Amino acid sequence: KSLAEGQKGIVFAAALKLIIPFVIVFPGIMAFNLFSGEMEIEAQQDVQIQANWTLYESLSAADVPAEPLTTFELTGAYTSNNPEKAAEIEAYNARVLKVAGATGAPVTSKKLLGYKYDTAFGILIDRLVPSGFLTVLIFSALAGAVISSLASMLNAASTIFTMDIYKKFLHPSATDDFLVIVGRFCVAVFVVIGALIAPLLGNPKFGGVFTYIQEFQGFISPGILAVFVFGLVVRKAPSICGPVGLLANPVMYGILKLAMPSLAFLDRMALSFGLVLLLMAVITMIKPRRDPIQLPTRTTIALETSSVAKVAGIVVVIVTLVLYAVFW
Repeated sequence: KSLAEGQKGIVFAAALKLIIPFVIVFPGIMAFNLFSGEMEIEAQQDVQIQANWTLYESLSAADVPAEPLTTFELTGAYTSNNPEKAAEIEAYNARVLKVAGATGAPVTSKKLLGYKYDTAFGILIDRLVPSGFLTVLIFSALAGAVISSLASMLNAASTIFTMDIYKKFLHPSATDDFLVIVGRFCVAVFVVIGALIAPLLGNPKFGGVFTYIQEFQGFISPGILAVFVFGLVVRKAPSICGPVGLLANPVMYGILKLAMPSLAFLDRMALSFGLVLLLMAVITMIKPRRDPIQLPTRTTIALETSSVAKVAGIVVVIVTLVLYAVFW
């Protein structure tokens, strides 16, 4: 209803974000420290995880690395808990890279997982939560959260296709009733696509569902943020900066992913964000807009800023920096 209310909402949402590490990350850390032995047993029983270990054992048995040349990457936790095995794998990787350097043969990389981390939540519930009503309540809440999130995403995706693509470009004269049918059809199609993709995410090469989703968002979100920020701050930016920034981000993110695969996805997103800003700045310097854009003034709502939101915002920023410093 006013600028002040909007500011309070943004600060409140930012404050809620500070809770996420304690709700999502800490339980996983506790699960590993309490039940890493069970996670190791689960990994030993997983066919896909053991396939990489079997491949390593067969390739490392040869005195000279056999083709296809393959290196193996260990996770940090398994490396620290099994230093002798880690040293053995590092020595094998060194031999592979030496042969590759001498022959020019291509090298592929595979992950060796000593623990099946995806079992953390199930193990915590099974070992620490009394069976009965509380367990049912937890899984009901989880199911409700998953279903509501899935429903909202399917609804958003079908609406975007139906209204922004189908009606605008494919069938402008379509009636509302027909558009509803198209939207329902899109939901069905998206569900089938999701069901086909979901089993593939269990493969260790994806690094887990969370990492896969974040990696995919990296192709989109840094460019959108960069375009919005640049457009708000640089009033002489030409209109071409928008589409160029949106299209350049996935290209830059993809190049960074290929060139620096070990770089964390958040760092890769930050680099993409900075590169898109730099590209738009160069475009603006070459061909700036003659007349700076004047943002419209809203007179229908109160535009006084909120002193409460300003103080709370400063507190949120300080707490965020403290959390980064503590858990770096």
